[in-house]
Amino acid sequence: MMLGLLVLGLGLFNTGIIEAQNKPVKNLDLKANLKKTIVKDSVNSNENDKVFTEYETMPQFPGGETALLDFVYMNLKYPESAIKEKKEGKVFLRFVVTETGEIEKIQVVRSLQPDCDNEAIRVVKMLPKFIPGKYSGKPMSFWYTLPVTFKLPTIDNTDVILNQKFKPDHIFDVVEQMPQFPGGNDSLLSYVSKNLKWPNTDVDVFGRVICRFIVNRDGSVSNPEVIRSLDPACDKESIRVIKLLPKFIPGKQNGQVVNCWYTLPVTFKME
Repeated sequence: MMLGLLVLGLGLFNTGIIEAQNKPVKNLDLKANLKKTIVKDSVNSNENDKVFTEYETMPQFPGGETALLDFVYMNLKYPESAIKEKKEGKVFLRFVVTETGEIEKIQVVRSLQPDCDNEAIRVVKMLPKFIPGKYSGKPMSFWYTLPVTFKLPTIDNTDVILNQKFKPDHIFDVVEQMPQFPGGNDSLLSYVSKNLKWPNTDVDVFGRVICRFIVNRDGSVSNPEVIRSLDPACDKESIRVIKLLPKFIPGKQNGQVVNCWYTLPVTFKME
């Protein structure tokens, strides 16, 4: 595989743009926040691993930088250990976008905290195919650098009453102890897989439907919605399965059981 150049900046966003909270990105002035710096890759090259010092077209996430930010922002979960340690900051990752748009060779360039590092890598592994970069008119493999910011959640004082108890109807985006499916994440994925039915579509569709829903204080699931569509039939099937989910172990904030948004990617693929 031919590795391209290391780009420090296409995807280098200002602090607080990508945060571990499940809510839409509000900053739309993304281009003004981007800086592009081209440097030579430090990896030793050989005849089959040529290093480029310039490019014609860098790899692009489908929908552009805003869509990339939204995807990461919606799927990132703040590790409980980092919350307890009150750890904030950025994890700098880099990965190769291959000539076919696949993500490979994910590396932590600058660490923040082990669980934050692992969470950032987990989300990057979920990324769909990029539009590959080009050099001399041909698709090539390029390094892509992405910082992921972890910022501790803040509480809106308007949502807290004087005795420090949260309003029963308040819905958190992220909490100290996130909701858990009985048996853990593997059990959740297994449950979805067993209940998911391949929808009838005119063409074969493969990929992910990104959904979110509320895990209420009693553990029940409500308000499922699609935040990243794949196909209308797949979207509908994903919502159907989510409505079948049993009660979760509810999330907690400051030791209190609260309502919380939960994001779940539903994958459609041939076994």
